[in-house]
Amino acid sequence: MKLTSVYIVKENVWRHVFAVLSIFLMMFLFLPQCSAKTDNKIEYVRTETVNEAGRDVLRIELGMESDKVKYTVSTKPYLKKQVIVNLSGTRLGKVKEQINPKSPLVKMIHFEEPSNQRSVVTVDMTGQVLRSSYKVYTLPADAKNKKPCRVIIDIKQPRAGGDEGTVDAKGRTVIIDPGHGGSDTGAIGASGSTEKSVCLAVSKKVKASLAKNYGIKAVMTRENDRDVHSPDATASQELQARVNVQLRNPSAAAFVSIHCNAFTNPSTYGTETYYFGSSGDGARLAGNIQREMLNLGGLADRGVKTANFYVLKHTTVPSSLVELAFITNPHEEAMLNDDYFQSRLADAIAKAISKFLTGR
Repeated sequence: MKLTSVYIVKENVWRHVFAVLSIFLMMFLFLPQCSAKTDNKIEYVRTETVNEAGRDVLRIELGMESDKVKYTVSTKPYLKKQVIVNLSGTRLGKVKEQINPKSPLVKMIHFEEPSNQRSVVTVDMTGQVLRSSYKVYTLPADAKNKKPCRVIIDIKQPRAGGDEGTVDAKGRTVIIDPGHGGSDTGAIGASGSTEKSVCLAVSKKVKASLAKNYGIKAVMTRENDRDVHSPDATASQELQARVNVQLRNPSAAAFVSIHCNAFTNPSTYGTETYYFGSSGDGARLAGNIQREMLNLGGLADRGVKTANFYVLKHTTVPSSLVELAFITNPHEEAMLNDDYFQSRLADAIAKAISKFLTGR
């Protein structure tokens, strides 16, 4: 009798358990399902007008919550004249639905969030929507200036008398700065090769490639193995002498300084490019160079970075400094001293400069 009662009690307990579980299961099935967490959020929007190679540019800066930025760009070139940036996995945050930048280039900027997995930024332009009238790109986080990763939308003033669809770099001038030289050897590789000699060789090839392939004139801060200022100059005097080359050429559209990297650990490798932190054009130039360098193959990506290097900070045109590879790494040292590889490096840098000058 007692045993039977125990079984009856256990059976009733399990019935209650199954009933409760069934209720929870039904509730789960009929509750609205939460979507996946978004990767990013627009923290702020800023606009400013800057001058780029003689053209006014309305720069729209979107401060992002994280560096996981995924976007696509489309246009409506007729009637509405719009540039549309779709940011996937991004929410608007505390951003207004409309912003009037009070610019002759843009009527209005619209912000929409069709779903919590996508945000859309639509720019109503006053002029034609052509390939060279806008540019969308990203800038990495800048800890020194307390800026997050940013998406930049540049709306550019039309070129006077030119075909906006086919901007030509022919006839433009740039400054090429071979690092070190003369009394300053720069870094020295394991085999004894010097940074100054590699920089000069590659820079000469960049000058030749710019002229031959793009019709771009390159003015070099030094054409041979010498100090730009003098052998007894201070570091600041030597660097200012390089900057002065650019200042004496007011028509120059860009400044590129070419160096080799070095480190105490000989296994360190890769290529990296620098720009001055507050220069959006410098960032675009540096990004172009880094991409073309990586397209060569055989070089590891150390990224595009900001730095307060003297020649970047004191030049008055978009500037970038490229560290080709590590001369202290035996493998990369051999590559840097190979004439064919130097030519490939030079062609990559020349191509990047040409793209920058044509708004790409």
